[in-house]
Formats: sequence, C-alpha cells, structure tokens
Amino acid sequence: FPVRVQPNWLGGYGYATSVFYGDLFLYFPAMLRICGFTIQDAYASYVLVITAGTAIISYYCMKGVFQSSKLGLLLSGAYTLSAYRLFLTFALTRCGMYTAYMLLPLVVYGVYRIFKTPKTGGWVYLSIAMTGILQTHLLSAEMTALGIFITILMLLKDFLKNRVWLTFIKAVGISILINIGFLIPIAEFYLSGNYYCNAAGWDEKWNYIQKGGVEISSLGNVFNQDLTRDSEIIDILLLGAAISFLIFMIIVGKKLIAEELKCYKKIGIVSSIACLIFTYMGTMYFPWDFIEETMPFLRGIINSVQYPQRFFSVGTVLGLVSLGCLVKMVAGYREGRYKRYLLIAIGVLVLIPALWKISLFASESDAKKVYSTAALDSYNISTKEYLPFGCNPDELVNELPYSESVVISSFERRGLHLTMSLFNPSDRDELVEVPLVYYPHYAATGENSRAIELLESENHTVVASLPAGYSGTVSVAFKTPIMWIIGDVVSELTCLGIVVYFAMLRKCKRQNTPNLLNK
Repeated sequence: FPVRVQPNWLGGYGYATSVFYGDLFLYFPAMLRICGFTIQDAYASYVLVITAGTAIISYYCMKGVFQSSKLGLLLSGAYTLSAYRLFLTFALTRCGMYTAYMLLPLVVYGVYRIFKTPKTGGWVYLSIAMTGILQTHLLSAEMTALGIFITILMLLKDFLKNRVWLTFIKAVGISILINIGFLIPIAEFYLSGNYYCNAAGWDEKWNYIQKGGVEISSLGNVFNQDLTRDSEIIDILLLGAAISFLIFMIIVGKKLIAEELKCYKKIGIVSSIACLIFTYMGTMYFPWDFIEETMPFLRGIINSVQYPQRFFSVGTVLGLVSLGCLVKMVAGYREGRYKRYLLIAIGVLVLIPALWKISLFASESDAKKVYSTAALDSYNISTKEYLPFGCNPDELVNELPYSESVVISSFERRGLHLTMSLFNPSDRDELVEVPLVYYPHYAATGENSRAIELLESENHTVVASLPAGYSGTVSVAFKTPIMWIIGDVVSELTCLGIVVYFAMLRKCKRQNTPNLLNK
C-alpha cells in the first residue's frame, strides 16, 4: 500500500495508472464499495460529497476574500451551479477535473492571503489546495500553476516586497514535500521509461491542438444541447462578470471608488484580465500551433493538454472572483442603488442555465446497464497513455503463463503476485511469458530465494528466463523501491507536521498569545 500498478486492469496484466495519475480521493468510494455499496451508489456518493465540498469550500474562501457571508453564499451558488461544472460532472463525468475544480477557490484564497498578509498562514491553504489538485488531475495542477504565475507577473511589485516571495517559496516547498511520495514514482517512470504519454508518437497524435479550441460564437452558449466535449464552454455569467468589471472601472474611474474598496479594484482587474487570458487560451484563436512550431521544447507540454477547453476551469474561478469584485463595486457605487438589479441578474444567470443543464442531463443521458462484473471492460483504457510504447492491449489475452518448452504444472495469482510451478527439461535457459505488462520493479524468485531473470517481450510483457534443468516454484511480484517508501514517509511526516501546526495555531489563539509560528 498504496497500490501503484492496478492489478485488475487489462484482464489482470496490470496498468500503472496510479503511478501517473493520483487517485487519493478515490479511496472514499472504494471504501464504500468494500462496505457493500453498489458501484453506482459508491460513485453517486462520491459526486454528492464533491458537490457539497465544492459548495462549502467556495463559500468559505469567497467569504474570506470579500469579508461577507452573504456574498460568499452567492458566489458559492454561482460556482457550484455553474454550467461548466455541471457539464464536467454529469455529461463528461471527468472525475479528476471536477474534483480539482472543487479546490480551485482554495488556491485563490491562499494566494489572496499571501499577498494581503504573508505572515498569516496563507501558504498552508495554497499548499493544501495544490496537493489536492495534484493528487486528482495533473493537467489542472499545471494550469493552476500557470494562473498563479500570471497573477505574480501582474503583481510583481507586491510580490517582491513584504516577504511575499518568500511565502510563495514556502508554499511550493511544502507542496513538494507533501506530494514527494507521488512525485518520485511518476518522475522515475516518466524520465526513465518509454510510454505512450512521453513517446514521440504521442506528440504526433496530439500535436496542433489549436483546431480543437472553441469558436467565439460558442462562448457562453449554455443552452447547447450537445453533450460531447464540443459544448465544454465557460459560463456566460462569469465571463461576462470579467468583461463587465473592466468596463465598469473604465466608466466609473478612480474618483468614485471608496477607499475601502480599492483593494477589490486591484483584485478585480487582475482576476478579470487573467480570466480573459484563460478564456482566450481555450479558443481556436490562441496561437497554439505557432508556439509549437517556433518553440519545439514546449511541444510535449502543449500536447499533454489535448483539449484547449480545459483552460476554462481556471478561467471559471477567476471569473468568479471578478463577479465578487463587481458586486462589491456596484454595492459601493452611488449608495448601492444598482445592487438589487445586479443581484437579480446574477440569480437569473445562475439558475436558468443550471436548471436547463440538469434537465438536459436527466432527459438526454443514456444509462448503460451492467449486470455483473463480467460485463465490465478492463481493457477500456482510452488512449493507453500509461502503457509501454508499442504495447498492443488487444494482444494481452493470456490468462495463464505460456511457454513452448517449460512444463507449467500449477499457477496462482493474487493481484500482482504470481506463483508458478515450473520444470525446464531442456539443457538451456527457456522463456516463460507471464501475464503481466512489463513495468520496472518486477522481481522473480525461485527455490531458496534464487533470483530469476526477467526480460521484456516484443509486446512489452514480463518474460521469465528459466535456467536449464530448473524444477520448482517461481514467484513474480512487484517490489516497491526503497526510495518510494522514503517518499511516502516524508509525505506522511509533512502532513503530520501541518496538523501539528494548526493545533499549535489554535492553541495560540485560545490563549491570546502572539503567533510565533509564522515569524
């Protein structure tokens, strides 16, 4: 534990999805399944918990940013019921993306706290948020990091003073330590192995992603009845909020803004510009193809995105911040006489598209009935990105070990631990193909702990080289490297340290003593 190569995939051959893709949050529905829940009920419970978590986290963070529980509740509703989130959750069922979406407001709150008061623990919020996103969806983590980088560029003067830069470094360092147990395996596999996701063939398959972007006529079209990725668009309310905020600031000017609202002016400008940038990156007009051709070293990163619309997730949370700033500004403009009309407009633009999407999913989505585990397709691995490059999953059909010369008298499988009774009557080494995909760190032992050499077949499966005249059992199993174990221990100790930090911080507050932990 934790399992890195999932043994149930590919008919028992195993698939290293947990090396390349975090599955921390999936332990919750897995535990429900062990407790007797059906697969459908376990997944539905997961969706319910993530939806509730999205509402609670966005409320807490927006309340903290705007110092208003009512505005926090309004923004939480807009974020949780956004057409983009509903589409991810109920149409595309992108589990990793909508789970990462839950944590994006926490990133915003962490960055806000760091810039406003660097010594008050904002780095903890940012570290926790980035950890959750990294453990659910790597691409969302990359795009979130890009959003933070753009924010820093626009606030570079503030970033270089008041220890803000040092606090960001602390957040990055803590995030790495928390996730080191996940980062070490993926770095080893990705840098030293040749898999579909890092091979030249992958770049050829997914290069020139610009054509997959959204057309400008589709932006904000929440009433599209298409349930495919083509209708994955940013909300008209949140995109409109970013545009409206910038227009409002141009019209109103500096003189009519109250002193206490000037900080929200800066926040709103930054979030609105960043929202428009991420929206532009999700369209077919952003020069992805030009960047790929002129800067080939970025080709792998760009192609890993696959679909430009994915940038809308970060654009959505930035638009949410713009909406909050817009409400703040309108409420403080001319004694708030226009606030009521703005709130009515927000309510309409949240509820009508949300109800439309929900009714569409309920009426148009097709249910796939599965009556037994035998009907489940363990070979459905999409683009097979985590297989060794050149491995053909259609040929992974042997349920038992196979050899032309070796006698196989018994075979037992327990996950990735295979035990065979073998006899090699030949006077030379013979090969036994084992029903496992060849990944690093498989090891084979024979009688008296004798090491058996493992080779890689043409289709990248495990092959045991059995010595001449050998008779006895051979065990093949995945052996977790010591560096992986050390990484897991460091991650666990870092998490424990954060818990202790919060406990001491709470104790300091109860005793009304100065907080020495951030000095």
